[in-house]
Amino acid sequence: MARELISISADDPLAVLRALEDAMVGSGPAILPVPGEVAAEHIQLPGIPDDAPQDVVAVIETSGSTATPKRVMLTARSLRASSSATYERLDKLAAKRGINVEEQFPTRQWLLALPAHYVAGLQVLARSLQAGTRPVTYTAEHFDVLYFEEVAAQMDGDRRYVSLVPVQLQRLVEAVKNEDDFTFIERERISARMGRFDGILVGGQAVPPHIVKAARELGWAVVLTYGSSETSGGCVYNGVPLRGVTARVEQGEIWLAGPVLAAGYLDDPERTGDTFVEADGQLWYRTNDTGTVEPPFDPTAARGGESSQRVSVTGRRDNVINSGGIKVNLDEVERALHQRPGFEDAVAVPLASKEWGESVALAITNRGADEAQLLVEATEAVVFLGPAARPVRCIQLDAVPRLASGKPDRVRIAHVVAMTVLEEREASESSAAGEGAADS
Repeated sequence: MARELISISADDPLAVLRALEDAMVGSGPAILPVPGEVAAEHIQLPGIPDDAPQDVVAVIETSGSTATPKRVMLTARSLRASSSATYERLDKLAAKRGINVEEQFPTRQWLLALPAHYVAGLQVLARSLQAGTRPVTYTAEHFDVLYFEEVAAQMDGDRRYVSLVPVQLQRLVEAVKNEDDFTFIERERISARMGRFDGILVGGQAVPPHIVKAARELGWAVVLTYGSSETSGGCVYNGVPLRGVTARVEQGEIWLAGPVLAAGYLDDPERTGDTFVEADGQLWYRTNDTGTVEPPFDPTAARGGESSQRVSVTGRRDNVINSGGIKVNLDEVERALHQRPGFEDAVAVPLASKEWGESVALAITNRGADEAQLLVEATEAVVFLGPAARPVRCIQLDAVPRLASGKPDRVRIAHVVAMTVLEEREASESSAAGEGAADS
């Protein structure tokens, strides 16, 4: 008989926590946390299929930022493996910072600052269950650094942790550095509160290097994570896989294996079979990310211990355009631009071109700058990537559209850029037609 699957509103994280706990111990159904604006009681859900592991406890729907959303099945085993390996790694990182981690049975407490219907938010709840503590929850609709500091002040655990997306970390760093918007006392209080965390996990997308550097110079315990819903969240910390996690590269694509892997996609066996593959006696998740793994995977090496590998991600395989027959990785374009002042939030998207097929366009926060000058600066930043990577438009927006997870909404951004270019072209053609009529 299929295990029951129910939807539950992520608006009440503690209700999700209780439901997840029931599912983990086998006394309740599996759960699908959904955004608050979605009527949870009206969602029609199938049961967990009979051929899925019996300990599937949660289903996470992916954001669908660049592809069709998927419903990822997570097991109690994968969540527990991820939590245990996370605490082990965070203790080791803390010890390297000179912190005494020999204390027996410390209380470990989390601050939940991400939606519970995303894997990073659900993981905060799962790690809290494993630690036997109740998380402090940030409930404001929008991220406010002063309110965040107030919420963090409620934490009383011996060890304190938080998971953030890059834009949240960036706003906290900028608040501390910005003398115009915050008083000296506010800036000192924010920085001190962030310094009290024993682990600040940041993932979901690349973080601007200057933000990471600034945060660490402030003494904040920033840990860059890499992973996805399919790996129960982050499974590579600061480039090194967690205990039991193994990485390899196949035809440029990063594959991951280990006890943190999900059980596949709900009601989508074809996609499950394409994404989760058997090789060298174990199951691998094909990430669709490009990058390198050093040293390379060795099928004869012992598995399950502390990893000696280092994983470096260069971009998404599906975030590549073909411009005049030359492939351009938009992630590499963004990474180069993020190093340049004024382009820290730049998002590169494809723009249709009659001449080249596709060209690179940028969206950045409105700075009132001249577009021609912005394009000159952007070209200088990406010149080493070749002529095809040169941006042809730089559209300034009041704010870069983002998903609830904090990731740029690339589909919406590409649409906004395309519509802006189209409207400008139509206005120009209309103006030219009007001038022609006047001349005649």
